[in-house]
Amino acid sequence: GGRRSSRGEFVSGALRAMASMSSEGPAGVVADCLPPGSPLGRSVFLGGKDGGEGGEVPPTLRDLAERMWNTTEDVDSLRQYVISDELAESYGSTAGAPPAGDGGGVDGDPMFRPGVWWRTALAVRSLFHPVVRKRERMRRQTEEALEASAAGGEGMDEGDNAAAAGTDETEDLMPDVTDAINRFKPVVLAALARDADAYDSAAPGRVDDDRLLLAGEVSILSVAGTSLGGAGADDDGVLLAAGLERLMDCGVVSGLAVATWALGEHSPTEGGGGGGGTPPVRPDWWRLCSSAVRNVLTGACEQADAARGGSDLGGGIGMIVDSSAGGGGDDPSEAAAARLEESLGAAAPMIRYAVERSCQIISSSTGDGGGKIPHVDADVAEGTKRLVSAVLYHFRSVVIGEGGALTMQNVMTGFAGEGMDGEKLASACRAAAGACRGRRGSRLLEGVASSIERLM
Repeated sequence: GGRRSSRGEFVSGALRAMASMSSEGPAGVVADCLPPGSPLGRSVFLGGKDGGEGGEVPPTLRDLAERMWNTTEDVDSLRQYVISDELAESYGSTAGAPPAGDGGGVDGDPMFRPGVWWRTALAVRSLFHPVVRKRERMRRQTEEALEASAAGGEGMDEGDNAAAAGTDETEDLMPDVTDAINRFKPVVLAALARDADAYDSAAPGRVDDDRLLLAGEVSILSVAGTSLGGAGADDDGVLLAAGLERLMDCGVVSGLAVATWALGEHSPTEGGGGGGGTPPVRPDWWRLCSSAVRNVLTGACEQADAARGGSDLGGGIGMIVDSSAGGGGDDPSEAAAARLEESLGAAAPMIRYAVERSCQIISSSTGDGGGKIPHVDADVAEGTKRLVSAVLYHFRSVVIGEGGALTMQNVMTGFAGEGMDGEKLASACRAAAGACRGRRGSRLLEGVASSIERLM
């Protein structure tokens, strides 16, 4: 009934992994691996959120998806369409204006309301519509297999599967989707800019442009997460990870936006739209953040290498590295220092945010009366330790590499300069522990602080 347990999540994960490797998907697992009439198949593959469109697909969404995927229409004409007044009239949305009074939005912040980003959401949903359509088709097949199993039958035969599969979609959508993200990037960014401009024009006061952009990127990730990585029958996280990586590679979303979305900030609580509920933190949040950190570091190093032209670093982080070689633009120590400086500047905000947000979630938890640690708190505490360990690995493998010009001591010194060394991060955890509502949260945070100190 919606309550999480370690055994249940292990079994669910194992069944979903089996389904992802089966040519018949969940229907094959239901027919061949579960007892007839077992409620487990329905609970794992059909329970909870379906990751789909939530009912009838709006005609405008269906039309835009058709134009993206099944025509040779020019990308620029699609871009013009998503920012047009014609779309506003046909889609019937007036949600771009901020609400009056206290905001009424998520966490009281109106710019994070989904309605503000309706053009963006439409563009992203259209972009990922084939994935959702495939998932819905597999859900129907699973329903039929469950009904046949309950009736003592053998499930669908090959003819039924072939008829259900249709002929308009490829078997492996991953390369199609990742290529489409790159191709239709101008359409998504145009919708994002138009939504942001509409909000800015209607807002009563000065708008923080960086925060507004972050809100738009979080809206993109929310739709992508539902479309690519909802609790679908075939969800093993691979398609979502590939989609997020391509969105970051294309510059559509930032690492900070990934951390904000994965850790559930500015999202409705699971206990209802108001306050006091459980934040919708993804159980795989630290893996998503780890992947984002690696992506950010790779991009920063590439940018530093591209910008190298013998320019003077002017001190700063470059003074950390012992430069015994002579001058010249090809000095490996200076090149390594530039890579480290660029990497620290790019990755530090999201790393600091992830640790601070994790502490905030645990310290504000109300789950201290039962005897068991709430699953969200346990996910966040353990995930924070794993994320810090992963960050160190990414700096070692991506930034330091095998050149020998940098060591982890250089990296640790750089962390201190960015205010994210082990001592400072542990202090933030202990400060949050002092504000905890219960003893269990305080002990969890103390454990996180000790682990960070040992790692860093």
